Amino acid sequence: LLSKQLKHELKTYYIAGRLPTKPLNLPQRMESGWGETNSSFIFSMENGKTLENCMISRVTSPERAIWNAPRNPCFSHDLQWFKGKLKQSSYEKKIYDSEEFVMVDIEIYRVVKKNENDNSTEIMEIDNVNN
Repeated sequence: LLSKQLKHELKTYYIAGRLPTKPLNLPQRMESGWGETNSSFIFSMENGKTLENCMISRVTSPERAIWNAPRNPCFSHDLQWFKGKLKQSSYEKKIYDSEEFVMVDIEIYRVVKKNENDNSTEIMEIDNVNN
């Protein structure tokens, strides 16, 4: 799970995307190319709002769901982290009013099962990169 915090019109928003748990057929690390998945989604939520108020968009073009690039991995053109761009193309709907944003912080999380015998999960922060 990737999460990004951004500020727009004096409000803080969180935008995020979910990568599948199974490995994608992505190109080698230093090459750019598409990764295919049916299980990816992106979402946005204003800080302080509930999950019921978040905007979720599921992938509609699995063959173009993930763009793997050395300096700008992203969720197709829909969520381009390091370029600060949002343009609806391979996911069902826009997740934010504007097509541009300024990144304040990026955090990477992993959701793991606590116990093999039940469905409880734990969210672990993997990395926190301040912009």
